[in-house]
Amino acid sequence: MKISFSTLACPNFSWTDIYSMAKDLGFDGIEIRGLGNEIFSVKAQPFTEAQLPKTVAKLKSLGLEIPCLTSGACLKFKDKFEEVKNEITEYAKLAGKLNTSYIRILGDLNPAPNGDVDDEYVSECLKKLVPIAEEYNVTLLVETNGVYSDTARLAKLLESVNSRKVAAL
Repeated sequence: MKISFSTLACPNFSWTDIYSMAKDLGFDGIEIRGLGNEIFSVKAQPFTEAQLPKTVAKLKSLGLEIPCLTSGACLKFKDKFEEVKNEITEYAKLAGKLNTSYIRILGDLNPAPNGDVDDEYVSECLKKLVPIAEEYNVTLLVETNGVYSDTARLAKLLESVNSRKVAAL
């Protein structure tokens, strides 16, 4: 089993501190959910086009990987699908360059169930995102939170999407 930690847990750490800590403490990887003041990881300095080759080389030299990129995309909002699609596309492109297998997404925004979520709509959104996941060879992981902390409900959602490129986290 490989063990990683999320950058969400260390918002005030520099990228150098993060990868050094990962190596020193024996982690296998780092889940990226923003760096410093940049929560949209695609725009974070180590992942820009100019810096990305150095970042990839450094991680490889340390024996570290980035198993998952965590987006802020939330599928429940019917008026925000284009934003979600654009965000997932940007994360998928970065994942392809990093050889990252997973992108975390949200079906519901809150950690605890609060309000209603249209499962059929979320399913349709996921189906529309599957071609992006296929193109960049990533799996979209729907976080077990909010109404989807009900794992039977989440399982039903995943069954309705019926794609190996969508799974649960």
